[in-house]
Amino acid sequence: MDNKKILYWTSQVLGWLFYYAIIGLNLFANQGLSSKAMGLLFSMYLGSILLTHLLRYFYIRNEYVGLKIQQLIPRAIVASILTGVLLKLYQIGLDRLVIHFSTNEFNWKDNSIDFVGSSILIFLWSVFYFAYQYFDKSRREEIKNLQWEALQNQIELNNLKSQLNPHFMFNSLNSIRALIDIDQKNAKESITKLSTLLRTSLMMGKKNVVSIEEEIDLVKNYLDLEKIRFEERLKVEIDVCRDALGVEIPPLMIQTLAENAIKHGIAKKVEGGTIHISAKVEKEDCTIEVKNPGKIDLTDENNTSIGIKNTKDRLRLMFGRNASFQLTQQGDHVVATILIKNI
Repeated sequence: MDNKKILYWTSQVLGWLFYYAIIGLNLFANQGLSSKAMGLLFSMYLGSILLTHLLRYFYIRNEYVGLKIQQLIPRAIVASILTGVLLKLYQIGLDRLVIHFSTNEFNWKDNSIDFVGSSILIFLWSVFYFAYQYFDKSRREEIKNLQWEALQNQIELNNLKSQLNPHFMFNSLNSIRALIDIDQKNAKESITKLSTLLRTSLMMGKKNVVSIEEEIDLVKNYLDLEKIRFEERLKVEIDVCRDALGVEIPPLMIQTLAENAIKHGIAKKVEGGTIHISAKVEKEDCTIEVKNPGKIDLTDENNTSIGIKNTKDRLRLMFGRNASFQLTQQGDHVVATILIKNI
């Protein structure tokens, strides 16, 4: 039995028990509670459960839950009146023919109010039933929409990650190609480093998140590879506080920023320069910075390069409004800053 059925039967049993317990207490306080009265109440308790269960079956069979409110209300009123009349007739028949609790002669006029009350009772039951059904339907639709949104985000993340490896390989192979004709020893060393990098990046690419510590290890290997190409022109400073090591981020994110720092900073300067990479945690916020010498290209106002756009999109998909990315000019340096809030 699933949770919905358990909830339904629990509500049926306890709800009607509570209703008839109140009637029983009222009878007990006013005139005592005889065995006949107890028998009638118990029979009415079972009858109410049975009739409302049949009413529920009628609602389900005729797909009342799928109706609009203006269509549902008149149908539910008619069904509740008929069921209320049946419940009252069941009480009268049970009383007069079996239990003989009432001693007064039956009068239709005097019992008309009871028929109305019984119908109102069943209508209230219907209101609670449909209120729950509409709430449950709304909740399931919300869950379905969230699942669909999560699926779409996952597809988009996978597409974004699939862009990273070709981009990374292209840059790395360019580095090796530049060495082959002039320094075969370093070229072989570069190929070994590249194979290690590719293996690590492929493993990381299968994950949705990695720790900053894992990412920094990859970045160190990547920059070691680039040092073979740039020699003394490339210097690296990495400063990651202990609290930041375990912070989880999208894979290959810092590595992408390091690539951009090489491509748009170091490679364009004859004298080269230093790449500063830092990560720190203050209160509950983590700040990651990649700083390199250079100038922001003002002709590209939206920073629409693959790496930058990729970084923004992945942060948005993974953290929503709790993460931001900025590319700023600080003197002769370009600083890429990632801020992740409430880690």
